[in-house]
Amino acid sequence: MKQIIMVSAGSRSVQVVVDNDQELLVVISGDCECQKQDPARLVELSHDLEIALAKIGEREAKIIRLRYLTDKSMTHGEIGKRLGISGCRVQQLEERALLRLRRVAAKLGLIE
Repeated sequence: MKQIIMVSAGSRSVQVVVDNDQELLVVISGDCECQKQDPARLVELSHDLEIALAKIGEREAKIIRLRYLTDKSMTHGEIGKRLGISGCRVQQLEERALLRLRRVAAKLGLIE
């Protein structure tokens, strides 16, 4: 079973796809199709995403926000400069953050 969660941020959308193997895939789109969904559901999903981000750690959440949840996503190098770390370290932290998000989402009952 696939579960798709879409959250809008400015003119961009974040689509989180969780498949049968509990793999987390984040798809970014410039065309925000989430406006077609029920606004109340979007608010709920956005709230759930914020709860999950709050549980993974401040730095990892910041990286996810800068990479995926801004109007202009930043590269690993740009984020690294902002945080005072290398782009390679940002990539490592991003991978860890996505893994943590998947675990938190499972604990919160957002995914199976």
